Amino acid sequence: MVIIAPWQGLDLNQSLVAQFAILGATACYGFSLAYMRRFAAQTGMSALVFAFLNIGIAAVVMLLLTPVVALGPVRLDPWIVASLLALGCLGTGVAYIWNQNVLRAWGRRAPRP
Repeated sequence: MVIIAPWQGLDLNQSLVAQFAILGATACYGFSLAYMRRFAAQTGMSALVFAFLNIGIAAVVMLLLTPVVALGPVRLDPWIVASLLALGCLGTGVAYIWNQNVLRAWGRRAPRP
């Protein structure tokens, strides 16, 4: 919501599709973390491998969908690629690793009486 800044007024000249994509991506984080808690937390897979697979599969899907979804030409200069890698590895990757480790730690605790 901070990126979209609805308090500044909704400008319909801007890309609403991009704004909805941001909100959809945020919802996907919630779904993936709930899925991880339910199905993947106790599999024995390391948190690093889980994060790599999760982000890697998403990257492949986006590479396949980009020619279909992109409305204009896509330009990938070194700054854009570096930004994507930094956001994927440092943002999402660290969050998934941290969350997987937290889920495992809480799962080993004995329930309170």
